Amino acid sequence: MLLVADISTGATITSASSTQGACNGAGCKLGAIANGATATVTFSAIPSATGTVSGTAKAASAVNDAHPDNSNVAMSSVVQQAADNTATGTEVAIQPVDPRTGTFPVTATFAQVDISGLTTLSNGFNGPGPPTGYTLIDPPLAYDLSTNAAHTGAIDVGVSYSGATFTSSGSGIALFQLQDSTWTDRTTSLDTGNHVISGQVSSLSTLAIFEVQAAPPTAPVPGLSGMALVVLASAIGATVLVQLRRDRGAAPG
Repeated sequence: MLLVADISTGATITSASSTQGACNGAGCKLGAIANGATATVTFSAIPSATGTVSGTAKAASAVNDAHPDNSNVAMSSVVQQAADNTATGTEVAIQPVDPRTGTFPVTATFAQVDISGLTTLSNGFNGPGPPTGYTLIDPPLAYDLSTNAAHTGAIDVGVSYSGATFTSSGSGIALFQLQDSTWTDRTTSLDTGNHVISGQVSSLSTLAIFEVQAAPPTAPVPGLSGMALVVLASAIGATVLVQLRRDRGAAPG
């Protein structure tokens, strides 16, 4: 017996579990179910917006189904505005959920919140390309943070880069903030042990992690293998005296 769920719009399935068999993604292989027995499957989903979320679940089996009309079920749920998650106070730490993965990759700590509100996060790299001298990490990590809470003072942000790969050891990464189409380096510290990079901002917007771009390898000069270029004299008028000296044991170029 196979059960597959599908949410057409408004949410993303993040996990599934069942009282028998095994689940992977939005599908569960339940195995044989005896007559009169039941199996319960639970799907978890993260909504992307308020409103009605609808979907279907369908059961299928290699055995002929005498009643295929009861193998499908439609489901719907109304998603309301989330309650405020940013309370008033000082040093208020928030971990907004990533609606795409159901994880909490960013911690934002407000120095002071004067009026409570909702702080949210969306995942995606929609800004301009990396700043000069930097490149994207793999996979690209960028988060758009926003809040309607009234706050004053700095906001300390910590972004997890666990699972990302780099061309170097990871020590050359930086946390940038996008404001008015310009990237600004906001890095304050790097915790390579816990794979968290931190920065400080005065307001929330898009944050992205970039890596220092590796310098391209220097190509050798043809015909000068084993030779040293020695400048014997500085410019005299418009003339520079240069001598090529062959290293001992070097083959002729």
